[in-house]
Amino acid sequence: MLKNKILVTLAVMANFLILFLSGNSCASSQDDAIILMSEGKWKEAIKIYDIILSTGNGNIPALLNRSKARKEIKDVEGSAEDAKRVVSLVKKELKNRPDDYGLYFFAGQAHGLLENYNLAIEHIEKSKELNPKAPVMAILKRLKMERAKTK
Repeated sequence: MLKNKILVTLAVMANFLILFLSGNSCASSQDDAIILMSEGKWKEAIKIYDIILSTGNGNIPALLNRSKARKEIKDVEGSAEDAKRVVSLVKKELKNRPDDYGLYFFAGQAHGLLENYNLAIEHIEKSKELNPKAPVMAILKRLKMERAKTK
């Protein structure tokens, strides 16, 4: 089992290095990390996100997904740190792109990870308002259920 995890991690890292050296974007590596997350391989996904984020480019989706993965492995402080950074980055980006529904969506997810459910719902609803076709209803329902548990 450990051998398989090591091999998967090495394969993903090799893939990232090939993409990086060839000048391609991190998109493929993020896809690999998302697949690992869907398989419950949180620590392996975090390693990929660590590499992606080491460039210091403020990659909001990677930061948000690393926050989710950290929460899954009970790294509450690391998850909160990433989620707070997402909120901060989104706030800055909204000054330039106030109608970007994706930014509100990211902020909503980050606030959800921080258990700020009212703010999370507010941001997800704003995302839906800006893009009525945005597939946010399941997330909105989950956030409302989580909020109800805290009352």
